[in-house]
Amino acid sequence: MLFVGGITLLKNFERLMEAFARVHERQAIPLVVVGFNRWRFENDLAFAKSHRASAHILFPSFVADEAMPQVYRMASCLFFPSIYEGFGIPVPEAFATGCPVVTTNRGCTSEVAGGAAHLVDPFDVEDMAQGLELVLSDQAYCQELIARGRARPPTSASTAAPVNPWIYSSKYFTKLPNRRGPRASLAAPWGISREPLRQCQTYQGTNYMLPPGGVMVDSPDRGRYI
Repeated sequence: MLFVGGITLLKNFERLMEAFARVHERQAIPLVVVGFNRWRFENDLAFAKSHRASAHILFPSFVADEAMPQVYRMASCLFFPSIYEGFGIPVPEAFATGCPVVTTNRGCTSEVAGGAAHLVDPFDVEDMAQGLELVLSDQAYCQELIARGRARPPTSASTAAPVNPWIYSSKYFTKLPNRRGPRASLAAPWGISREPLRQCQTYQGTNYMLPPGGVMVDSPDRGRYI
């Protein structure tokens, strides 16, 4: 079982741990946590290591982006029980690599999943545990989720393509010559968004971009970064 993301309150890590512990009582599988330091990381890591299921939880060191597709392929499922997400990039990453997904019915993750993941209540540990057990034990259902995930095309996540190019195919970015589309406004609050916005400068219909440390510009072909 795989979890990808920061160990934070919004990622619902404490309930994730409890749901995993309940599943592990009946199915002897490990949980692999691929994350990074954010906010309460030290406290949550200490909690994880003191939990009754801690002997079955693996915290690998830094995993490079290039290695992540193989990490997803080796997982029995991605467990992504966030309370809130701006988008939730691990979900389409898992879809692209044939990894079944268990995520939540709150926030945007259910929309991102688009019927290709098993949805659970992020505030109900038993519901999460039951969802995990279903995906892990019902091979027909698991294969159905994998097929749905592979068939699901990227949607608004397309702007993440420069960061994770192995997820998205260039066929989704076909330009229409001599045709103007609606204008779009893009904002990037975090440093990791800088490269996607730089790549988006040539997207048709883009009007304004504000990268971290940048200034608002009124034309993609005159974009400036300060």
